[in-house]
Amino acid sequence: MRSPAGDYRGRLAPASVLVCCGRGLLGQRTAHRAGRQAACEPSDRYTGPAAGRLTPGDVPTEAAMFFGGPSKISAQIFPICRTCCNRARRQACSDLIAPVVTLMRSSPPLVRMLFAGAVVLLALALGGCATGPFSKNPKPAELDASEPVMVPIYRLQIESPAALAGLLSRSLDLARFQIAPEQDGVSASELNRLIAAAPAQAKALLETEGYFNAEVKAQRGSNSDPLPEVLLTVDPGPRTTIESLALDVQGPLRESLQKADRGAITTWGALHRDWLLRPGTEFRQPQWSAAKAAMLDRLRADGYPAASWTSTEARIDAANNTAALDITADSGPLYRLGSMRIEGLVRHQESTIRNVANFQPGTPYSERLLIDYTERLRKLNLFESSVVELDAQSLDAQAADVIVRVRELPLQQATVGLGYGDSVGPRITLEHTHRRVFGTAWVAKNKLEWGRDRRVLESELLSHPIERGYRNLLAINASREEAEGTLVEASRLRVGRSLDTEKIERLGFLEALSARTNTTPSAGSPRIASDRALSGNFHWLWRDLDSVLLPTAGTAWNLQGALGQ
Repeated sequence: MRSPAGDYRGRLAPASVLVCCGRGLLGQRTAHRAGRQAACEPSDRYTGPAAGRLTPGDVPTEAAMFFGGPSKISAQIFPICRTCCNRARRQACSDLIAPVVTLMRSSPPLVRMLFAGAVVLLALALGGCATGPFSKNPKPAELDASEPVMVPIYRLQIESPAALAGLLSRSLDLARFQIAPEQDGVSASELNRLIAAAPAQAKALLETEGYFNAEVKAQRGSNSDPLPEVLLTVDPGPRTTIESLALDVQGPLRESLQKADRGAITTWGALHRDWLLRPGTEFRQPQWSAAKAAMLDRLRADGYPAASWTSTEARIDAANNTAALDITADSGPLYRLGSMRIEGLVRHQESTIRNVANFQPGTPYSERLLIDYTERLRKLNLFESSVVELDAQSLDAQAADVIVRVRELPLQQATVGLGYGDSVGPRITLEHTHRRVFGTAWVAKNKLEWGRDRRVLESELLSHPIERGYRNLLAINASREEAEGTLVEASRLRVGRSLDTEKIERLGFLEALSARTNTTPSAGSPRIASDRALSGNFHWLWRDLDSVLLPTAGTAWNLQGALGQ
């Protein structure tokens, strides 16, 4: 059907497809470079013979030659594409297809025929899309509404220290309205209002950076360009520095300090030590807000989750460019851990979770304590996710519930792998894990590796955590490996116990080893040797890390020892 603007949305013939295909790339870019809108204006539309249809003269010369010359192009079968009515775009499309046409003209006739057929099929498909139910071609009016043309209204020059220019250019209204839609431009009276309001707005921004005696001037420039120029001159003056600091706390923490409670002294000392704004440092509003938030977060993490501010004040002496900070916090009660509430268990027993806990009812709450407990639950390899949090809404702060939410891993898990090694050749690996073997609180892990020169069977039984967090271990390993005429058969039995705490990880076990070596020389009889060993082993790890699972800072010491024959 023909559109009201005189364009056609019928099926496109091959040459028309070649003319229109560059719209999204070169055509659109060329139109913008020419300063035109995405939609075609009435003055850009084709007004030649048979308006709305493409004549041989409008088809790029290369395309016409490719399809047999201008004489074979009929104006009646080439309806012009609505989005390519701009001549600049048609020229861009011509530049796009010229290399393709040159290549095809030098190709054999059969290749040219196949290419022409493909172009015809593409034209039919695009024609169907243009008129089908999925067509979403916007009208020119819609394009104008959704893609407004942004034009410069005036030019702003800011003369200030480089460190402040970015803040002013991002936040001033005078800076944000430099470029606006053409139809919504800033009028002369509005520009005068922005210029008049700019000094007060700039001073308010500079005060957040510690400049309370700034001088700001905004005026029109004296340039002769058609585009108005606005000049903003900023003299920030000296920066305010912190002269004094007063930190105080009220509530149960203050009472504990008066009783010389060791935990309270440690908490209050850490708050003083970690305070960000010290006397003599420069005052900035972002740092002031960050320091208050950090102190309150630290107080809440160290056993006082209901902590709040009693007062926070920064008294500014603009005449002397100094600031006096006065902060008083209300600690609220010291929370102690109460009973444990477990959610999400399906197969495993609650004792599995309780035995890993590194706290007892009555233990003072700390965020670090619960984070460590969460990481220990994840290391059990029984749960896909675990979240431990304090019920801060508990009515009894001396026995607040600990909420544990877990999601269990699948009961069984199997893995198959294929590999190849230079020394052992091709191999296949099978692994299987059962997290409650035979319905008991034991995890069974079995691994079989079968290759040309190497075969290994590993089987391990690891108990769920028992009392005090210990886990019992039983492991069997058997292997057979052949290389360069030597066959080694070995077996190992291990029985032990492990313990994982916040700071220390221990593993102790007895191990029996047996090995048999069969060497077949190129000449002579084979030689067979057997060896056996029994040993007691102890592994000890001490750590002080920011995270057990994903450490980024801290210290760890590892000690291993064995005794046997």
